Amino acid sequence: MSFGKSIFAATALFMSALGVSSPAALAQDAKIAVLDRDRLVVESAAGQDMQIKLQTIGEAMNAELNPIAAAIESEGRSIEIRTAGKSIEDIQADPVLAAEVGAYMQRAQSFSNAQQIKSNELSLTERQALAQFYVALRPVLTMVVEESGVDIILDRSTIIFGSPAVDITDAVLAKMDETVTSIEVVRQSVPQQGAVQ
Repeated sequence: MSFGKSIFAATALFMSALGVSSPAALAQDAKIAVLDRDRLVVESAAGQDMQIKLQTIGEAMNAELNPIAAAIESEGRSIEIRTAGKSIEDIQADPVLAAEVGAYMQRAQSFSNAQQIKSNELSLTERQALAQFYVALRPVLTMVVEESGVDIILDRSTIIFGSPAVDITDAVLAKMDETVTSIEVVRQSVPQQGAVQ
């Protein structure tokens, strides 16, 4: 037996004599719980508050776009009537009509870009709000862990099976509703490239 192996064997023997468990043994003794984070977002007072605020922001974004959409739709119908039965060559031969069609296409593209920007802003706002939700959840989890003696919490979506006996979602939900009922939701913005003129 080499010197290194003998030292390792002696250390292992010494640790076992002291009653110190190996990491694998410690993991076997750990108390594991399961948490359904999706339920927390949907059912908690804070999660519902967050969802209402996000819906309000989404509606505000739509309200900003609706007048532009209506104007572009009206202009599109007018252009469609004026170009009915005409070929591309016919339209290009009429400088005024060609300019109007070109300007309409630019406005339509600009509106499409604005829609995409609003969609990106809403997605970013949702991500930021969810991050705030999980910041608010952390101290609640700490309280539940201390009360229940849990060592490890696994998210329900990441496990194949978990006994209802180890599910702490109801306890976390109750504790969260006692301590956190509102989440700050701040509308996010992205660079306004291609905005409607």
